[in-house]
Amino acid sequence: ETKFTPVSSVASVGYFVGFTDVLATTTLEEPVTLSGTTFTSNATDCVGFVFDTAATTDVWYAIGVKNDVDTAATALTAPVADTAVLLRIELSTAGTATFYMDGVLVATIANAVTTTVALTPVVEVMTRTTAVKSVDVDYVFVQQDR
Repeated sequence: ETKFTPVSSVASVGYFVGFTDVLATTTLEEPVTLSGTTFTSNATDCVGFVFDTAATTDVWYAIGVKNDVDTAATALTAPVADTAVLLRIELSTAGTATFYMDGVLVATIANAVTTTVALTPVVEVMTRTTAVKSVDVDYVFVQQDR
């Protein structure tokens, strides 16, 4: 769960908030991008909220990638500059992802990720121009049952 606020304009930007197997140790890449209506997954396994102004429709999407196969994405609402949103993803032991925005259930994706792959939480902002884009991440909360 994270409280996420796009501080600057939400124009010419891409966001990914979720979990990924892509670790930015030598190369920075978004786990999932969107151009037009086509999602491109760089991660082999990931699950998250995606927003990309290169998309035909500028809204958040809920998506998963399991063993290099993208799930069907669910279109949600658009982010608003200077307006906080609480984004939460719950992953079951079966790999089902449940997505919440501001405490409201907005999507459920079965078989969203491979359950045996280690995933890292990530909040990522990519500018699509040379203009600086900023967000305020109030907090990131990650918990695992044992």
